[in-house]
Amino acid sequence: MTWERLKFFVLSEYVNRKLKSRGLHHGAAAVLVHLQRRSSRHFVMITANVGDVEVVLCRRGEAVLLTRKFVTSDDRTECQRVCKLDGFITAASVVLLLYPVMK
Repeated sequence: MTWERLKFFVLSEYVNRKLKSRGLHHGAAAVLVHLQRRSSRHFVMITANVGDVEVVLCRRGEAVLLTRKFVTSDDRTECQRVCKLDGFITAASVVLLLYPVMK
């Protein structure tokens, strides 16, 4: 682990402990849904999500799940994917992927 990665890891753990001691949590989640009209009767829906959220479509009164949650705490495959990308996961299940900045 490089020095830069270690600094981010230690900082994340420190912030997590401080927040936890005050009964607080940190995290982020996002959903994106894009509808595109292809013709008068044809639409395309593109969905994306990250974190502890799912996209659900209501069709004729029934809930249809369109995505799955991406959380590392209970998803071994997601943990392996993060590690293959040279990332790491903190004790609070925070994923850290650090990419070099182009100069």
